[in-house]
Amino acid sequence: MPTPPAADRSLAAARLQSGYSEVASLSVPAATNRPDGEALFIQNCTGCHGARGAGDGPAGTMEQAPVRNLQRPESYVAGAGPLALFRTIKYGLDGTLMVRWEGRLSDAEIWSIVHYVRTLQHVPASPPSRVPP
Repeated sequence: MPTPPAADRSLAAARLQSGYSEVASLSVPAATNRPDGEALFIQNCTGCHGARGAGDGPAGTMEQAPVRNLQRPESYVAGAGPLALFRTIKYGLDGTLMVRWEGRLSDAEIWSIVHYVRTLQHVPASPPSRVPP
């Protein structure tokens, strides 16, 4: 089994998941299509993850298992770096509600979503309770 590249050590969390070996050999492309990524996220991911990625989409709140809050990368079970996200989106997460998007989204579309999700990881999980004077 290949060692995760330095670009994404978090990928090691997915070493037992589908697609690990293939993704471990990839390079992360430059983030060039964030608007496309946001549009693709809205079209394909908000049903579960919600508009801001907080895991509060309509389908996500009705399911038995919780849907991942994408604003909290420390809670990702299969890594939060770009390669780990690509693997999760393309191949899904075994034993969870995260479906595989392979065959429904191209690799380029998945990378656009990855780069958009990375921006969500830096959004505060909740707004401050009060504004300082």
